[in-house]
Amino acid sequence: HQDMNLVTDDGVKLRYTDTMGDGYPLVLLHGWTANGRWFDRNVPYLSSKGLRVVTMDYRGMGDSEHCKHGARVARLSKDVKCLVDKLELENAVFCGTSMGFTVISLYYELFGKHRLKGAAFVDQTAAQYIKPGWELGSLGLCTREMVADMKASLANTPDDVARGVAFSGFGIEPPSEEEYEWFGNEFRKCDLEFCGRLMEDHANLDLRDLIPTMKLPILNFIGGSTKCHQIKGMEYIGDHAPNAKNVYYDAFGHWLYWENSHRFNEDILRFVNYVNESAASDMASFPTE
Repeated sequence: HQDMNLVTDDGVKLRYTDTMGDGYPLVLLHGWTANGRWFDRNVPYLSSKGLRVVTMDYRGMGDSEHCKHGARVARLSKDVKCLVDKLELENAVFCGTSMGFTVISLYYELFGKHRLKGAAFVDQTAAQYIKPGWELGSLGLCTREMVADMKASLANTPDDVARGVAFSGFGIEPPSEEEYEWFGNEFRKCDLEFCGRLMEDHANLDLRDLIPTMKLPILNFIGGSTKCHQIKGMEYIGDHAPNAKNVYYDAFGHWLYWENSHRFNEDILRFVNYVNESAASDMASFPTE
């Protein structure tokens, strides 16, 4: 695939990749302070199996333009719409990792099933902040004070944050030094001030009212050894969406698609094919092995 650029409707230049072809489309959507290269272990295999695989770098991250406006998840969802409209994708599966869950959920709320046939989520809770009636928020950024501290750390000690983000991405086995260096270099491409404001918006969102309305097949990946969220908070998504299944990666964490790419690639390929080829796309009968 090659790097290409898109200019959004509000004039921001975004990097994306597209393996092209006429296979079933899969759009891989990354998390906070990441970029499309987080899927480097997934795109070649999935493309070799016939899928048309698309990635993008959100505004303010990766090789996309740094801009001061649009530090809201809903704007990222609109950017996804700009991309899938430009590529004229039909019946795409969107796979969102971490904050990518929120990007897809708000896309659904704003645009419904426009070009969208199914969704996969990776390691995200339904609401990050702990509050009365909801104790299943994030393990880390679960209060306004913690998010404010993170914003200060992004400004003052970004290298420490980079290392912490990479450490938090893995399950039982920590990153190698090479992985710390690689992810750190990619992290440093971000506009960290922008990303701090984006996290304020993301962490504040509570999607429990939206999840039961999402009438499309959903595969919900859960890192059994994640350092980022409570298992029950992530299970909530699969348990309350009307047509969803939870799938568990016991020894792996927030970036399970990187850590155990072999299994993830098989699972997501099976899901994309199932969504497109099974008449009912009933997730109760989706084969997880």
